[in-house]
Amino acid sequence: TFVDDFYNAFYVPPTRMLSGVAHRWLGNSGLFTAVVSVDSASTAQWMLELRLSDLYVDRRHQGEHVAVAGVEMTLLELGKSGPKAVFEQRYLESEPAVERNGDAYVEAWGLALGRVLSRLENDLAKALDR
Repeated sequence: TFVDDFYNAFYVPPTRMLSGVAHRWLGNSGLFTAVVSVDSASTAQWMLELRLSDLYVDRRHQGEHVAVAGVEMTLLELGKSGPKAVFEQRYLESEPAVERNGDAYVEAWGLALGRVLSRLENDLAKALDR
């Protein structure tokens, strides 16, 4: 069963937060000359679509709460004939929460998403090297 926690809510939608963090992460990775947002006027060779597929706390096991984060990623090459998917991957990471509260869950999600972005960066480096 899934239960909403109305006492702990996000101020900004999680997908928007992930988008901003991924933008900064990839901008700092050195894989690309520039990382721009979708609404930029500049032309790009690549487009990365990220979809937050999982963001929850698994409390099924007594005594342990685990933050779960899942992201689906598609790398598109933008050519004259239209976008072409050149790489797709789903990432799922989990991290035990130190305590049972909203702050601990957010911290655990952050660690899990950090591993997702690290794996994404490595996979993108390999995909772009082909």
